[in-house]
Amino acid sequence: MALLTTGLKVCFCGSGAKEHEIVLVTTAKRQNALLVLEAHNILRYFSETVFGDEVTQPKPHPEPYLVALKKTCFKPE
Repeated sequence: MALLTTGLKVCFCGSGAKEHEIVLVTTAKRQNALLVLEAHNILRYFSETVFGDEVTQPKPHPEPYLVALKKTCFKPE
């Protein structure tokens, strides 16, 4: 099981995450990432997700971030 960065869960809980749209962009495959996110009970903090197996170009290429923006009301600038 993957470990969370120290303080990450505290950051989400105190960040007003429900008032802000937070999109997860990760190079991890959907199945693996969901296991970790659900095990740590943090999937609920993300309004959208983009997983590594949903894009053809991994980070730091812009594609995953552009896909994330398309899932929101924000436009790239």
